[in-house]
Amino acid sequence: MYAGDKDKRNAIFIVFMVFGFPAIALVNYAFEIKTGILSQAFRGLNLIISFIFIYDFLANDGIKSIFRLKINKQLFKEKAPIVLFAFFWIFYLLRIITDIEIYNVHELTSISKNHYYLFTVGVTIIPMIGVFTVSRINFNFLKVCLHRYLVVLNCLFLLIFFIDKIYYNYEGYRFLISSNQFDYLDAITIAVYGGLLVLLSFLNVAKSKFNYVFIYIGSFVVLTTASRGPILSILLALLFILLFKDKKISLKYLYLMMTLFLAVLGNYLISMIFDKYFFLSRFIEHDQSNVNRIKIIINGFNQFLEGPFFGTHFLVIESKMYAHNILLDILLSTGLLGFILIIPMFLIFAKNIMAKLPYALISVIGFFYFLNTLTSGASYNMNEFWILFAIVVAYKTNDKRINKTIAPTDI
Repeated sequence: MYAGDKDKRNAIFIVFMVFGFPAIALVNYAFEIKTGILSQAFRGLNLIISFIFIYDFLANDGIKSIFRLKINKQLFKEKAPIVLFAFFWIFYLLRIITDIEIYNVHELTSISKNHYYLFTVGVTIIPMIGVFTVSRINFNFLKVCLHRYLVVLNCLFLLIFFIDKIYYNYEGYRFLISSNQFDYLDAITIAVYGGLLVLLSFLNVAKSKFNYVFIYIGSFVVLTTASRGPILSILLALLFILLFKDKKISLKYLYLMMTLFLAVLGNYLISMIFDKYFFLSRFIEHDQSNVNRIKIIINGFNQFLEGPFFGTHFLVIESKMYAHNILLDILLSTGLLGFILIIPMFLIFAKNIMAKLPYALISVIGFFYFLNTLTSGASYNMNEFWILFAIVVAYKTNDKRINKTIAPTDI
């Protein structure tokens, strides 16, 4: 296989690994498959892809490059964050094992202990390690593939939304993909993928003004879910593009504001037609999910104070739920010690995002996913974020070659 072909192959693999799950969920929805067999197959393919990445690394003498390292101050400066990061994940995994096997914490939820093990190791840790070893990725090809995939995916979301409203008289004001009281795709996930379409289309507007249509579609899909976290994350990510990528206001931001306004107007008209809640109602009116989320955070913080140095449990015991904030989750699970272990890698992540990467795509999406980890999920199940985290951390910020394929550092 030629180097260029492998670069494109790696791009396709990463699109599949990070962003492929909603497509699997739609297949399940279309055929009313509730067994989870396709989802398990998807996770299995991700593992195979991860091992392909690792095999490529070993086949290209990756191990020899590690053993050839000279012990000096520069080595410790460059590799210490990686070693500390590895210790954090060992600590986190030990916490989960201890909680499940000794304290039976998993019994607080309806989720089996195997689910936690499989997600932590098979869905998060191994794919993250695999991506760390990737030698080259064609980011131009990745961007094209991802954008086309997101356009198709969001158009399908939109089609299902209107079918539910018109033919099935869907009663919930938050759009999620479900059938016969079985949820195939939750509202937050739909909102995240609508937001991705908005961001990638905005990064593409210089190539085609038609991308404003895609921005409208993505925005409308997000608003139908009434998901606060993704909506705020999109706005902050767009502000991030302005402040750190474009660094100036241009006419495209006026068109962007007009498109977003039309999406809000369209959502309002649809809510009037179908006599459902307008998405802003969830921001303004009293909402039980707000109360529940605040309660989880308060309970989680109080639990952290019970064991601030080494953590307590990987779930919020009183709420019987994960922390819904990745930083709080780290403090809960591993305490200040785990937080200190992971800080150096988070600083590298922040530095690489804020710097002018040769390709803005990965830094914008990485920032967007990080914002979403502050309102949802836990370390063990935010696999999309951790894979993107690995890509952002592994790639050089000082590479002056603005070309189609960007090589990583020797992490």
